[in-house]
Amino acid sequence: MAAATLAGRENDRMIGLLIASALLAAPGPGVGVACGLRRLEACESTNQLVWGPGFERALRRFLGRDADDRVSYLYSRGRLIGQVREVLGGPPDAPRSLPGGSRLFTACRAHSCEEKGAVAFAADGHIVAIGVLNYHCGKCARAWLDLFVRGRGTATETARTAIVRWAAAAAGDRADILRRSPEKAVILHRLD
Repeated sequence: MAAATLAGRENDRMIGLLIASALLAAPGPGVGVACGLRRLEACESTNQLVWGPGFERALRRFLGRDADDRVSYLYSRGRLIGQVREVLGGPPDAPRSLPGGSRLFTACRAHSCEEKGAVAFAADGHIVAIGVLNYHCGKCARAWLDLFVRGRGTATETARTAIVRWAAAAAGDRADILRRSPEKAVILHRLD
């Protein structure tokens, strides 16, 4: 009888291990769907895109020679590309579709969610605008939007408008100037 009980427990343990292994091996949401610059619609979150293959290269291409400039948006004299990546790499929002097949991806800085980032893509998967919602290194109480754009077509203008609207909503009570007079709180950086 003791041998039968021991064998039964061993079988139960083996079955439990098999179930656990099957659950761990099962594909999660989005697995098998290739999120990337050529498949933006497959991306379930900003993080999936930002931390995926090709994004760093696309970001550097978009920022061009300004990528390594020293700026003080989140912290003093950090590289622009690093500060952009930081506001896009924290807690993500769901991607949004924009007119003309463009897409908007937004997130906030990890452990400092008042600082946020947005990146907009044209339908063909290239970056047309990036926004960094920040407080210029904590020196002021109001939100500033540093908006980087490349190109002058419809996709760029759609992205620019979407990012300004997103920033006004995302900044909450610190966005009064963004809502009333965006031209006073948006610092436009043309990269072309």
